[in-house]
Amino acid sequence: MMKTKVKLLLLISVMAGAGMSTGCGKVASKIGHEVEKNVNETAGVANSVSGASTYKWTLADGPAACLGAYQKKIGQDFNILDFSTYYVKPETIDASDARNYKGTKGGEMKTCDLKIQDPADPKKAVGYRMDMKTGEISGPMPVEITVSGNAEAFKLSEVVYPVKDIDYAAIQKNIDSIKPKLDEKYGVYQVTGIRMDSDLRTGKPHLLVHIDGKLKANDVAKNVLLHLTPDGKKITMNSMN
Repeated sequence: MMKTKVKLLLLISVMAGAGMSTGCGKVASKIGHEVEKNVNETAGVANSVSGASTYKWTLADGPAACLGAYQKKIGQDFNILDFSTYYVKPETIDASDARNYKGTKGGEMKTCDLKIQDPADPKKAVGYRMDMKTGEISGPMPVEITVSGNAEAFKLSEVVYPVKDIDYAAIQKNIDSIKPKLDEKYGVYQVTGIRMDSDLRTGKPHLLVHIDGKLKANDVAKNVLLHLTPDGKKITMNSMN
C-alpha cells in the first residue's frame, strides 16, 4: 500500500490501492542530462542509459517526464497531491540496485507514482498506475485520506499544486547551478529522484530533487537533497550548504 504524508496544521496519510506501481511518459525536458553525463564519464559506465534495458524511460527524459504521459491521459490542468519518481542507481553508486534491477546500467526509471485532486470531486483524491516498461496507464483509483489532528480544518485544495505551473527548465537550471560543487566533492553522482509533496516546515507543496553519489575524499556514499518551490524556480534549501 502506497502512503504519503502531508502536513498543513495537521498530518494526512494518503493511501491508494495495494500494489500500486507506476511508470512514466516522455515530455520535452533536459533535466538530469548533466548529472547523467557525469556518471557516465567519471564512473566509466559502459553504455548510455538509453536502451540499456527494457525500461521505457530514463534519466535522459527528465525526472518529471512521466507527468507528460499523465497529462495526455488525465488532461493538462490536474492538481498534484503527491508525485514521486525514482531512477536506478549505477553500480558505481549502489551495487544493490544493479542486483535488484537486472540488466540495467543506471538511470532507468524504476518508479513513478501520482495522486491528484479528483477533477470530478475536489474534496477527494485519486491515483493512477503506469507500467514501467510499456508506459500503459490505468486508473483512476480511489485514494483514502485520513487526517491526524483537526480533520475539520483540512482542505485538500491547500495541499495540491497545478501540474501546468511546473517549470521543467527551471528545475534543470537549479540542478545545473549546484553542479560545480558536486564536481568538486563527488567522484560520481546521479539524480535519483524527484518528488512533490507537502513541506513539513510550511504545510505547502514543494519539490524535492534527490541526488546520490560517492565522495571523492573517501568513496563514501552521501546523498544531496534540494528543496525547490513547487514551480521549480527557486531553491529553498540545499543539504550541501
